Amino acid sequence: MDCQDQRGRLAAWRKYFCAPALAVEAQAGEYCEHMRWEAAGLLFVTLNVQGSNNNVANLAEYTARMRAVYSWMDESAAIAQRRGLTMVFFMQADPFIVLPHDGFAELRERLARFGARLPGKVFLVHGDSHVYHDDEPIPGVRRLEVWGSPFVSWVKAELDAGELRFGFPRFR
Repeated sequence: MDCQDQRGRLAAWRKYFCAPALAVEAQAGEYCEHMRWEAAGLLFVTLNVQGSNNNVANLAEYTARMRAVYSWMDESAAIAQRRGLTMVFFMQADPFIVLPHDGFAELRERLARFGARLPGKVFLVHGDSHVYHDDEPIPGVRRLEVWGSPFVSWVKAELDAGELRFGFPRFR
């Protein structure tokens, strides 16, 4: 994680967001931040994938968390395929930052498999590197990377004839 008090920040996040006033399904076990919900032909999926190379330096934490992430992604992909839904994954990290001890390689490979199996039905929304991107870095996977601090903004997403469209970022 990118902050000094990693466990404290995660505990605070879980306190406020692990029981939302929205009909969602949360992954059983330790990672209640892994959630999914369905709306308008889309399956929204939240994942605890962290910046700073996905905390791969802490191998025990990384391994346990990513095992849960991959399980949640695979279950979500099966649901999306069975119901004909478009998947929208949300996470903090930019998995396209490649370092010598790459904490995102397996994640990118999994996204590539989803993109090949469900072309045009896989979206990835993330932050971390504080640059705006609306592109397709992996065939079949559309990415929206949003800016972060100090450029706080928002992006409006709309469903138009079954296609998810993003407006240009707006600043407050």
